[in-house]
Amino acid sequence: MQIYKNEILAPTTADCEIEVESRVIWISLNSDTIILFPLSFPDKKPLEFRLSQIKALLNDGNIKKISEKTPNFMLRRDEDISDREKEKREKCWQWVSPLINTDIPGELFCESRMGAMISQRADELGIPRKSIYRLLYRYWRLGHSKNCFLDNREKSGAKGVKRIAKPGIPLGRPPKQKTEEAERARYSLEENDVFIIRRAYALYVKVKEHTLETAYQEMIKRFYYCYDASAPKERTPPELGSYPTRKQFLYQGQKVYDEVETLKGKLGKKFSKNYKMIIGQAHDNLWGPGHRYEIDATIADIHLVSSANRNRLIGRPVVYSVVDSCSRMIVGIYVGLEGPSWVEARQALFNAFTSKVEFCSSFNINIKEEDWPCHHLPREVTADRGEMMGISAEGMVEGLDVNLTYCPPSRPDLKPIVESHFKTLKKGSRTAFIPGAIHKSETTRGEKDPRLSATLNIFEFTQIIIKSAIHHNKHARNPELLTPKMIHDGIEPTPLSIWNWAIQNGAHESHQEPEDRIYLNLLPRKNAAVTKSGIRLNNLYYFTDDESKYRWFERARIRGISSINVLCDCFSAKHIWIQDASNELIRCTVRKSDAIRAAYRLEEVEDNQTYLSYVPPTAQHATLMANVKKSIEIDEIVDAASKEKARTPIKGSKASKTKGIRQNRADEQNNLRNSKTPPVGVRENVIYLDTHRDNQPSPLKICDEKSKLIDILKDLEGEDS
Repeated sequence: MQIYKNEILAPTTADCEIEVESRVIWISLNSDTIILFPLSFPDKKPLEFRLSQIKALLNDGNIKKISEKTPNFMLRRDEDISDREKEKREKCWQWVSPLINTDIPGELFCESRMGAMISQRADELGIPRKSIYRLLYRYWRLGHSKNCFLDNREKSGAKGVKRIAKPGIPLGRPPKQKTEEAERARYSLEENDVFIIRRAYALYVKVKEHTLETAYQEMIKRFYYCYDASAPKERTPPELGSYPTRKQFLYQGQKVYDEVETLKGKLGKKFSKNYKMIIGQAHDNLWGPGHRYEIDATIADIHLVSSANRNRLIGRPVVYSVVDSCSRMIVGIYVGLEGPSWVEARQALFNAFTSKVEFCSSFNINIKEEDWPCHHLPREVTADRGEMMGISAEGMVEGLDVNLTYCPPSRPDLKPIVESHFKTLKKGSRTAFIPGAIHKSETTRGEKDPRLSATLNIFEFTQIIIKSAIHHNKHARNPELLTPKMIHDGIEPTPLSIWNWAIQNGAHESHQEPEDRIYLNLLPRKNAAVTKSGIRLNNLYYFTDDESKYRWFERARIRGISSINVLCDCFSAKHIWIQDASNELIRCTVRKSDAIRAAYRLEEVEDNQTYLSYVPPTAQHATLMANVKKSIEIDEIVDAASKEKARTPIKGSKASKTKGIRQNRADEQNNLRNSKTPPVGVRENVIYLDTHRDNQPSPLKICDEKSKLIDILKDLEGEDS
């Protein structure tokens, strides 16, 4: 086994010729000589051995080679070394370099030459011989490097050792401004002060409401204010320099309580979001595009108006985004009015899993399949716990073979791509420049209310979001996402290019399903009522194409109203679907009389229904007063009739009072006929009467006298009766 200069040899047996670990400082093959420097303390002179002897010990296992760790002070770069240390290093090297780099190699290790050469060099420099010995021994011990002459201050300062202050000299750095007041403010801590500081610092650690300042003030109030026993309510503040400073309070407290653990205890779940270490990137451990989608919702910073009436505000929309973690591709979007919920999340996921051509066409945007080629199902979807947890999401997990992963509460950093995407989408859609945009969370007095300038409806705002998503997919650049193969193929670092490259090269980790199956597992479910007039949902009535097959409405007339689960489309209220026992989807169409109201989105239909069913207080008051007035008038009529009846009482039995109702009814009918008067136009001298009997025109009769006309009218009325 070969032995090289600067290697360290260590004994493995107790009776070995090499007693301690030693460094090889010289080897001569011609003279079969090896020089070893013992790495023991105190330093000893180098020892000479036969090279063949050391090789034999090494081969027999009596000694072995070991490695060493270079001291940290020797690993510094030249730019990190001060000029003073560089000068000292060069000076020491100049002292010993003539002894190391001699004309005759290894002359220093020749017999009787080391002492003479060191004495001669010491005389030349005018320094003691022991100074040369110390430098040579340091050079050999630390591995033949010039940096061994640098200052080793790793153990300087007595780190961790308690300082004892001298009388009248406080510990710590002196004040920056050396004024009389600054000197008086310095305070020498005693054992009792350290104990008090630790108790006060515990308030900051254990009580969330306490800050460092309030805990420090509480310490001064409790332990350093002066109290008079005769007047307990009177307190005398301490003088300057008679209590610990803030720096002393912080220093002594952090010696006992770990700063990270303290902050973790005070912030709780927020610590993981804001201060936890970052050990990787979002696309680490992903197999490729389509492996994981991230979904989240945000409330857009803009106010919208109703599609039916632009003078009606409907508030701020909710924007759902689905982003691929690996390529940063926006694979799905949805703009709605409901708060973040599974109903809205389903629509965003359905949009992400299906083709975008028809979706964009419904918003009057014409694209090709290659402009937005995202119609794939991922391996997993990462989302918040709120809207994605529950029975509603089981259809996606079991029916579509997509795994769901949930982020813990207050940990949006676990889905950072979609969280940061909202800022990109807001910037790309230029929301800040659109009428109705919100620039501040609160408006101050005198500022214009952004709601007053709201102009866009939800259809127009969705168009803007779609165009922004397409632009992002084509032009957003992320060079850090490119792999060596992508760089070799010359792929642009845009989401669309990375997505297409992954599909072409088999690196896309996704799968596809028929749209009807996706629709079945993602459609939002609502409770509707089966009535005799149809299936009622949001006061809209729906009918199946083949009612005779199911007879729901006929049973509703017999059994009464019943409830049924329906699947509805949030983009249109024209159709709903019912899933029968065989999992077949039955489509129901809105009736013609409700078709106008069903032309809007489902949220807008619900919003319009709420608006139309709302009765303002003024209208309620007017209706109430009209009903009261009508009731009063009815009561007056009834009272007058009752009084008149009381003036002419009828004597007799009950049978006599109820006798002759038919004759009384006929007499009353004749009185009503006689009381009728003809219209004003009938009173003129000439009246044309055109009667049609047996499809033949009757002759015209001219009546000059009023009495004859009345008789004719009575005759006609008698014939009609």
